[in-house]
Amino acid sequence: MLQSSLAGDIAVFEGRLESALEAFAQAVVLSQNEHLPLRTLGALQGLSVVYHHRNDAVMATSYARSAHVLAETLSATTELLGTFAILARLEIEHGDPKKALRLIERAQNVYTSASEGLNADGATVPQPEQHYLAFLDVDRIAAFIATGQLTRAIDLANDVRTLLERQGRQRDLAAVHYMRADIYNRLNRRREAIAAIECSVDIAERFGSAYTKRRAHGLAGNVTGSAYHRLQAKQLSIQLSS
Repeated sequence: MLQSSLAGDIAVFEGRLESALEAFAQAVVLSQNEHLPLRTLGALQGLSVVYHHRNDAVMATSYARSAHVLAETLSATTELLGTFAILARLEIEHGDPKKALRLIERAQNVYTSASEGLNADGATVPQPEQHYLAFLDVDRIAAFIATGQLTRAIDLANDVRTLLERQGRQRDLAAVHYMRADIYNRLNRRREAIAAIECSVDIAERFGSAYTKRRAHGLAGNVTGSAYHRLQAKQLSIQLSS
């Protein structure tokens, strides 16, 4: 069962989404049969991510909500923060960005309470890792972009970039540079947009998943007009949809 979830994670990274669906679905069944709810939770999150990458918002949201309910039932703080992030991203891209901001604030409150060692009932809980704050900030940046708050978005994006560079978290930087490029492009600051998207493409090619590469090349094609980037994005889209 652990092997099924691991196989799913690897398949998602490589862009083999059909294989990822099969692996996570198998992990759900096996973990439920063996009464291992945390493993079930992880597999449900995996299914949500796969459907998100396939642009199926209905299925992605359904699995994310199931994972969210289970995380709350288990008082699994780290996993709960992950489901908040997934649900917020789905709202940003397919629903209501303002609702996404409310979800992010709820997640921030959960993180703060957990960092103090208590849950809503006052019981002691394991403290989540600090990098979850960066995940929430990335979603917050996307929500600011979607609601037209570009100044707030670029200020936060640059702050997060500085933090991630200091921590050496290269894979996460690809997404932040992508957002910086998107913001600068919307602000008609072309030189800065090109510099940011070039950073995003470079990091994505070295550390990113197929999904991350597709997004980076897609925006690079729009910002620079490069036929190469557009072709790369098209080929990756075909790979992810197969």
